[in-house]
Amino acid sequence: MSPEQEQLLMDQESRTRLPDPDEVLNFGYSIYVADDDSSTPQSRLVARHNVRRHRMTQPRNDVERAYLLSAHDIAVAFSRSLSRRKGLWLQEIRDAREEYDFERLRLAEARKEMAFFTISWGLVKMAAVALLGYVTAQVIGFFIPADIASETGSKIPGILGGLVFVCFFRWLVSTFNDQRRGEVDSRYRQRITEANDVYDEGKLSEFRLYQAKLCEAWLQYTAEEYVSKISYVDVMESDLRARRQIQRRLNNSRTLTVALRVFRLQKAILVQITRRRRAVA
Repeated sequence: MSPEQEQLLMDQESRTRLPDPDEVLNFGYSIYVADDDSSTPQSRLVARHNVRRHRMTQPRNDVERAYLLSAHDIAVAFSRSLSRRKGLWLQEIRDAREEYDFERLRLAEARKEMAFFTISWGLVKMAAVALLGYVTAQVIGFFIPADIASETGSKIPGILGGLVFVCFFRWLVSTFNDQRRGEVDSRYRQRITEANDVYDEGKLSEFRLYQAKLCEAWLQYTAEEYVSKISYVDVMESDLRARRQIQRRLNNSRTLTVALRVFRLQKAILVQITRRRRAVA
């Protein structure tokens, strides 16, 4: 390397005194946190202290001044990219919440509109059960053996069948309503999960981009490849994998919970039918 080229590089003392790419990234993140209203007061206080400490670094020559200006511009661009990513994430969260509240309100209004029919059904359900049981008893009575009919009567099994049918109908309506509410909740959780994934992946990509730019600036002013002392990428990727694993476990748990509810409901219906049959016998 010629003497003229060496004059455009920082000496060893400058490389030790001035912030390296990792420290510049911390500076950029501190700018982002200091201007973030959602950060805790303690975090903003620490971030502002880091910003002031970094800005107190003064260049001693033109080479240091050029490096500090380049590093400062990259740090500011990094903080703005993080703010933009967070703004898009917050907007998606708000949109998902508004859609969720609208869908839940629409379901609540639908239930209110059906309130009259629900009350009417409560008044006539006993008559409906009796009528359905009577009609069913007349139909099933033709197929009941004579010995069973002489002991229980031909109408008892039909009435039991009518009760089971009505209970099944009520369960079907309740299941349909629960399914609609579950679909709304599922869509909301899915949008939140996707928004979080996009936000985390976006932060990771921004970090990689500006880390590469800072390493290029370091190479330009030192003629040395920079080796990161702290693997932020590994930490962020590990956090992202851990959160996705937790989400998968939660989804599996919800599926298992629904299956258990259906199994318990079927078991309860079978128990009630068995008890009624024993009581009749």
